[in-house]
Amino acid sequence: MGDADESPQSVGGGRPGDQADGDRTDDDRTDDDRTDDGTQSTGNRGSVGTGRLLSRVLVTWVELTVVGFTGAAVGGLTSGPPQLVGYFATVLGLVAVFMYNVDQHVTERLADVR
Repeated sequence: MGDADESPQSVGGGRPGDQADGDRTDDDRTDDDRTDDGTQSTGNRGSVGTGRLLSRVLVTWVELTVVGFTGAAVGGLTSGPPQLVGYFATVLGLVAVFMYNVDQHVTERLADVR
């Protein structure tokens, strides 16, 4: 019994039928790995997700610009303590707009996964 007589199971040290993760055959893959028509999923979301992302980025940019210019106008019309309050309100508004749009983007992406 030489080295050529050893079976693949005895070389790996595992039990018969054990396979490494990279050695999975197509029959071993779960239903999560397949699309509705039974083909292998590639994980590519295509241009639909990209279009929504670009749309969300554009909407966020416009909203941040509007809030920023509004804050600048309020700051230009006032002086002293009201100007500081206007500055803080502008920063708070910018953070709120940004966080709202990130939340909407994450919600849309999670809905796409399901």
